[in-house]
Amino acid sequence: QETMEDEEEEDEEEEEDEEEDAMEEEPQEQPSKRRRVIASAELVQHDMGLGLPFRDGTFDGAISVSALQWLCYDNSSAQSAPRRLARFFGSLYSCLKRGSRAALQFYPQDDAQAT
Repeated sequence: QETMEDEEEEDEEEEEDEEEDAMEEEPQEQPSKRRRVIASAELVQHDMGLGLPFRDGTFDGAISVSALQWLCYDNSSAQSAPRRLARFFGSLYSCLKRGSRAALQFYPQDDAQAT
């Protein structure tokens, strides 16, 4: 005779097995050096000051925490802060679906960066 605890333990074991199976699945495509598929997520390493590397209308929304302020610095004479910010915001606007929103948090170093 099974008790409620036995049923709960069986349910937990089934959920763990399903999670392990999902993690072991092979990605559909061969990931490049800069893209890796992790379970059901994809990690992309990219300089966002060069523009975001996604197709137009890809995302329903975007969140950025403490990344935007790094675009406020010149990397070189060809990579000025205004250019990097313009590329980022232009590509962000493009890769968001129509009606999407973005929540961006940054910590400006001084008043000049905040304006």
